[in-house]
Amino acid sequence: MQDKKERARDYVAEIMRQRAANAPKPGGPRRAGPRPALLALLAVLLLSLIAWNLTAGRRQPVVVSPDQEEASAQLTVYLVAQAIETYRDTTRTLPRNLEDLGVDGVGITYTPGGSTYTLTVEIGGTQLTYRSGESLEPYRAAAEVLLGGLR
Repeated sequence: MQDKKERARDYVAEIMRQRAANAPKPGGPRRAGPRPALLALLAVLLLSLIAWNLTAGRRQPVVVSPDQEEASAQLTVYLVAQAIETYRDTTRTLPRNLEDLGVDGVGITYTPGGSTYTLTVEIGGTQLTYRSGESLEPYRAAAEVLLGGLR
């Protein structure tokens, strides 16, 4: 039995010596591997991102196009005109002002006159005017321009 224990111990000791001989030496030369290349790539990406941010920060962003701005004004006229017509159908009179409709009226001017009214919106220095009785179809179609710009 002692013989088996000694052989097992010698066998384990031999395995340990082989592993120690094959193990890398501490403090020895390190292999370069991908680290320097990865760091160089990250540095280039970081510098590119910084340069892009510096140049992009100087340009004014385009929030809406002129076509979208005009379509928005037309759609506003359409919606307010629909609200006025609904009010008139319900009360048999025109509202005194847009606040009677629950509309804040920012950017649109409402001018009642007897049984007719006028809605005016200013777009980039140009006035868009709707008079009651005119077709609202071009104003309704503006929704398609706006929805097309969102796709």
